[in-house]
Amino acid sequence: MVLLIQGIFGQGVLNLKEKRIKKDFNYYAKKYPNHTQIIETDTSLYFSLKDSTVRPMTQFYHFDRNHLCDSYAISFDCDSCLRKFLKLELHASLVKYRQLSPTLYISKYYRHRIIELILNKNYTYVVKRTYFTKTEYDEMIRNKAYW
Repeated sequence: MVLLIQGIFGQGVLNLKEKRIKKDFNYYAKKYPNHTQIIETDTSLYFSLKDSTVRPMTQFYHFDRNHLCDSYAISFDCDSCLRKFLKLELHASLVKYRQLSPTLYISKYYRHRIIELILNKNYTYVVKRTYFTKTEYDEMIRNKAYW
């Protein structure tokens, strides 16, 4: 599972087709049938991995009307797990994020991405496609705007 997750970093899952993401998750569901759960709706895909050999991880993917991923969230049960995967997301990425606040990262304008950390009992980060104008983007960078 870690390889699947690490494989998506850098290029990211945003804008991947729903069928492609489902194919990867179905592979793991077949390989580990007692440890994975997949729930599907017409606009989302939920994947949960719970195994005694690894920390639990939950992934949620949302798709636009063209069945392209427009956001995803990955949740863990520990802060160190979140930090480890967030570091992979930020540093292995061609997207080149910059930190605006302790819980908010934004990509270069032309990449149209933002990462938000949600630090409650489930340690989660969310990656979203953005629709900011260049003026709005520049304003956020200038003011280090908080989401």
